[in-house]
Amino acid sequence: MTLDQEKSSSQVTVLVVTEDNTDKEADSLTCFLLGHGMTVLRAYNGAEGLETVRMHPVDVILLDVKIPGMDVSAVFAALQQISPRLPIILVNEDDMATRAARARTAGVRFMNASADNSVRISDYAKLLARIQGRLSARRLEQEADRTSAAIEPTKPPTILVVDDDQNTVDILTRLLTRHGMTVLPAYNGLECLEIVRTHTVDVILLDDIMPGMDGFAVCAALKRMTHTPSIVFMTARDDMTTRAAALSLGVSEFIAKPINHGDLLARIHTQIAARR
Repeated sequence: MTLDQEKSSSQVTVLVVTEDNTDKEADSLTCFLLGHGMTVLRAYNGAEGLETVRMHPVDVILLDVKIPGMDVSAVFAALQQISPRLPIILVNEDDMATRAARARTAGVRFMNASADNSVRISDYAKLLARIQGRLSARRLEQEADRTSAAIEPTKPPTILVVDDDQNTVDILTRLLTRHGMTVLPAYNGLECLEIVRTHTVDVILLDDIMPGMDGFAVCAALKRMTHTPSIVFMTARDDMTTRAAALSLGVSEFIAKPINHGDLLARIHTQIAARR
């Protein structure tokens, strides 16, 4: 295809804004675009061009740098206000040397302030390629906008830290909070279960040895719940028997005590990514 892959030539509307209705090169360009199945609208000064954009859906504008009345820079700025992402291609009837001199004289300071930004109106192949490029770029921008709109803002993960040692809970709370996580503390198994019942928790950091209800008993109780967060078992007993027992109760990860903060963060992020 020679045009935007999601839009056939017959669906593309081009507004050609030139200096007057006797411009033969603009007439020839119009015939060329019509021959490629495009709809062509004409305007003969800046005010007409602005009104046309307000009244009609337009995909691309070909804007003559020599239009009468409004300064072309003012027209360009006004068009950008009406439709910030509407592709505008500057056209000129002069050759490159004359175009550069005219641009310097006029002090053109938009679109990188370069005379090379305009295309000679009779260079149909280059104009067609420029239209194709601008439409493709606009399509990609629209796809990016749709994708961004479809993605819900990511909420900070909620981590439940369960340990009977308050110093451990405090240290981990500060660490995880610095990394943008929401932290809920619990100091025994019963507090842990109550928090899981009443809050949405993504990951539990669970100590294996606690008075009353130890980590294994907590895991067994969690397993009977409808919603079970990922469990990272914090243990000083790194043996196969402990691991097998914990895995059978639904533990997802292990972290050895004393805890390496980098390892812990990596395990938490792995569990969060798996849940999402």
